[in-house]
Amino acid sequence: MADITALHLDKLYYPVGELIINWSVFDHQLVLIVAILYQNDTGRSLERQLPREFSRRIRFLRKCITRFPQLSQYADGMRNMLDAAKEVSIVRDALVHGAVSSYDKKDQCYSLKKLDIAKTDDMHEAKTIRMTLEDVQEYVIQSQSLMSFAIQISDHLANALPS
Repeated sequence: MADITALHLDKLYYPVGELIINWSVFDHQLVLIVAILYQNDTGRSLERQLPREFSRRIRFLRKCITRFPQLSQYADGMRNMLDAAKEVSIVRDALVHGAVSSYDKKDQCYSLKKLDIAKTDDMHEAKTIRMTLEDVQEYVIQSQSLMSFAIQISDHLANALPS
């Protein structure tokens, strides 16, 4: 591994921290939205078990968009939110579960390596994501938007659906 000081890690601290905090609030809001919708008979009819994992929550919420009239005014926004969440989750996972492995001075790209388990042969495989500091900052902005919209949805549902 390269010399840590050569990786320019100090420039990542603030934006990565901000992205992680935004993501935690966003993900908490997704859990609240799922909890509100799953308490309803319609929600329970869509899944036999409460969706706990991120990918299952996303699938569940996609089903809910067309089945809950309380979500109709937010349908397009929710679809966009769920699409963006999948993209941001890849970056978030690389930052949280991976490690900065190099920094290229030429293109100012950080390489983050994350070990995943390949489903086909039950072995680890390294995946690398490359991004600039500006890319990370764009994901911070995206995470802020996701967080704000998810708060709006959870507040709306908390008022619109009986608990």
